Amino acid sequence: MLLKGENLPSTLDELPESWVDQLNLARPRDWLILIRHHRGKRRKAVYEKHKQELQVELLKVQNWVKQSGQKIVLMFEGRDAAGKGGTIKRFMEHLNPRAARVVALEMFFYTDTADAPWTVIKADDKKRARLNCMRHFLAQLDYPDKDEKVVNGPDPLIVGTPAQVIQKDRHLWG
Repeated sequence: MLLKGENLPSTLDELPESWVDQLNLARPRDWLILIRHHRGKRRKAVYEKHKQELQVELLKVQNWVKQSGQKIVLMFEGRDAAGKGGTIKRFMEHLNPRAARVVALEMFFYTDTADAPWTVIKADDKKRARLNCMRHFLAQLDYPDKDEKVVNGPDPLIVGTPAQVIQKDRHLWG
């Protein structure tokens, strides 16, 4: 039996008795797996939709850069497995490789300056981090046909200056 739709119960208590019989669920854990699988699919669909909307905005930026002669440099620095590669991939996915390039840099020091301040993006949830990274980048630019509904700024709990992001986690230090 395939169950679809927004009306699916979200807890075992909401599950009609007839469904338990039809699904032949031996344990409540089986139902929880079904719930998680469904919610995971929904979360992925929402992520993909937001990612696509932001990538359309990135294409607008690329066109604006080409027409205006602007030059933009983004630098990603972080620990291994912090999500840099996945974020860069999502930025570059639909951009013209002749106009947008990825270059690996050597280690550098003292790069957090007034002219080029660091932005910290917490990457506990890599998908949220990727979307918020794109939102932050796009929010900083004034390009034609910007969709303000899509580019509504990043989540301040995830993106900010080093001092802001560290201060928000200070309660976790103990």
